[in-house]
Parts: sequence; structure tokens; C-alpha cells
Amino acid sequence: MSLGDFLFLAYLKLYKLGQPNNVAMVSEGMEDYLEAIYKLRGEKPVKTKQIANELDVEQPSVSEMFQKLRDKGYISYRKYEGVRLSQEGKEIAEKVIKTHKSIKELLELIGVSEEKAEVDACRIEHQLTDQTTSQLKKLLEDIRENIEDIDFD
Repeated sequence: MSLGDFLFLAYLKLYKLGQPNNVAMVSEGMEDYLEAIYKLRGEKPVKTKQIANELDVEQPSVSEMFQKLRDKGYISYRKYEGVRLSQEGKEIAEKVIKTHKSIKELLELIGVSEEKAEVDACRIEHQLTDQTTSQLKKLLEDIRENIEDIDFD
């Protein structure tokens, strides 16, 4: 079975139409900040300058986003002290990171270079619904289980 045939059959098998989630939307920018905070977190709060460097933005922009994230309950933030993720903020960041890894893995499986897969995964990760993300993970599991039966040429 070719990879294209396998992916098409897996898509038909896994994709089910459903109702949209009633989860509050988190903007792409917010997800990027939460992901950066998650990656940089440690024993001490993450500083504005660290996030500015990580995301290549100006510090006033970081402070502004921190206030928005705090207002939504995703972080605890005190000016000049830094930020920590709330449990909800941590869960969002982990979900974005897992989605990113799944997308990147799938792209690499179909022959996209690691560098391009990384860039594309960054773009795609924010656009998928929870349902699509769940189905993507099921597809990857199916591919892993049947990897020997798939012709990647």
C-alpha cells in the first residue's frame, strides 16, 4: 500500500464530523507566549527580557501580553518580578507543544525536511481544532503501528 493510499484510508477511518468545542479561544499570539514561558520556566519566574529575546519582540509588547494573559488567568504576573504559568496556562502550553510535535512528525514522515517541518508545524499548530488534533494523533499512532506495511516511495 502506498503512503498516499494509507493516509487517505486513515483519514476516512479517523475523521468524524463533530460539534465545535465550547472552549474559550486563545489567540495564536497568546499560545506563542504561553509556549515560550513553558519552555523557559524554572525555579524562578520567567522575566520579560527572556520572553522578548525568545520571541524576538520588544519588552513593552511582552509586558502588554503578560497583562492580557494575567487577565485571562493563564499566568501570575507582577511587574519587575516575572511570570509563572497557572495550571490552565500550563495545560494550554503543553497542548500546543504536543500538537507541534505531532504535526512535525507527520510532515517528516511524508518527506518534508526537518527544518521545513519545524517552520510549517509552527504555522499549523495554532490553526487546528481540538478534534483535528486528536484525529492527527490517532493517525500518527496508526502509522506507527503499520509502518512496515507502508511504501514511502
